[in-house]
Amino acid sequence: MPKQQAEKSKCSVVRCINPHHSIHHPPGSEPLRSAWLNSIFNGIVLTSVGKVFFVCAMHFREECFSNLHQYEGGLVKGLRLSKGSVPSVYGSDGQSKEVSCRYR
Repeated sequence: MPKQQAEKSKCSVVRCINPHHSIHHPPGSEPLRSAWLNSIFNGIVLTSVGKVFFVCAMHFREECFSNLHQYEGGLVKGLRLSKGSVPSVYGSDGQSKEVSCRYR
């Protein structure tokens, strides 16, 4: 995603005010998309959710990124989620729900 577009995008997680250095689109296919929605909306999914929404990197555990070390070392400009990753971290204290990085 171009940097300019990411700066205009907002994280869809309720009450998220994290700075968005890396923002991610949800998967388009089921059942992973539903897992993202359940996680983002804490199990209370709205009846109509837009096709386009984003989740910032702060809501994923470190093991969810396939290129974290390269990103931290300045070798790549954006984080890449590993296949099957689901957002699972909430709150400024990093409080985590019992959701693993991989969807089962």
